[in-house]
Amino acid sequence: MVFLRSIKKMTKRDYVNSLCWIFPLYNVPFNNELPVADKDRFSDDKDVGYYRWAMLIFILQALMFELPHFIWRSLNGHSGLNIKRIIRMCMETQLNSKDTRDKKLDQIAKFIDRWLRTYRKFTSPTLKFCQFGNRSGRYLVLLYMFTKFLYLVNVVAQFQILTIFLGFNYWKYGAEVVGYLTEDPHWNDLQRFPRVGMCDFDIRQLQNIHRYTVQCVLSINLFLEKIFAGQWFVLALLSVVTLVSFLSWFIEEVFTSRRERFLHKYMYFIDEENKKQGGSLNTNMFKKFVRGYLRHDGVFVIRTVANNTNDVLAYDLLNRLWSMFENQHNVRTDEYTIEGEPFLDGCETKDDIVPTSIQNGASRQNVPKKRRSERTAMRSSSRES
Repeated sequence: MVFLRSIKKMTKRDYVNSLCWIFPLYNVPFNNELPVADKDRFSDDKDVGYYRWAMLIFILQALMFELPHFIWRSLNGHSGLNIKRIIRMCMETQLNSKDTRDKKLDQIAKFIDRWLRTYRKFTSPTLKFCQFGNRSGRYLVLLYMFTKFLYLVNVVAQFQILTIFLGFNYWKYGAEVVGYLTEDPHWNDLQRFPRVGMCDFDIRQLQNIHRYTVQCVLSINLFLEKIFAGQWFVLALLSVVTLVSFLSWFIEEVFTSRRERFLHKYMYFIDEENKKQGGSLNTNMFKKFVRGYLRHDGVFVIRTVANNTNDVLAYDLLNRLWSMFENQHNVRTDEYTIEGEPFLDGCETKDDIVPTSIQNGASRQNVPKKRRSERTAMRSSSRES
């Protein structure tokens, strides 16, 4: 009974509003005559049915913007290093005392050093550009570049999606809006976002079918016009910024000289400290440090720390990693490679690469056989006596 009473209370206006919400709407300006044929009324340039799905398209756009970040957040942990946690720990050290700060930075540096040595895989120089994995030394860099590329594709795809959704060329919409507003500051886009739409529907009365054409107020288009116009400028700005950022990171990470130049400003201060102690920075050793020890992912971590904190923390962290590398290099000189070649090449002296015990053993092997036989005879004669 309650349901029947609610139906009786429904007026014709409520019925028409409900019906036109699900029926196709079209736009015919009041200056033009109403077309007679249905195909002329519902042509592509007159359809205004997009307003029903505006909320869904906004949700889709939000999900598309979140997708690259979700991929980065899900896959960067497979590298074996939690970059977000490293950055947070570095930022926390700024609030600590000097002793606590140095202790925490030592712990962070030891962890990064263990990560660099653990996730290491020697690769063939002929296939180094085709290799990808958490031990390849470029996993984080390639993943980050892929995420940047997805952001760029996402922004470009937004223009095409809105072009299909709205039914007009959205690529040029911002330029057209600027042109119209220059001529008339109070301009409204009534052609693409009409405030009144036309709706056709049939009503059966006994055996007769009557066709009605009514006007429906589309007040939501008053807001959609401003939203999509402003969104064009936001997407255009994002496309330019994302493209510049992608090209910048691509150049910095692909070319080895750019990575070395980024670290050189920090190594300059390390070299100054070495000069105070009577030493100097070895150029060959610096290349080994960048190309064989840090590699692409290590430089990426230092760059990320510098971008998210400050250069002072990046320098302190790099200084500790450099000290650890020097200690390891004095013990195991064949652990790291440059462009697929051992780090033994280019060392200045034999003492730098071969321990004294091994040198003594090698010198004994080079003793002439005659002298060795004499020594053996003397030892045997002494035993007999």
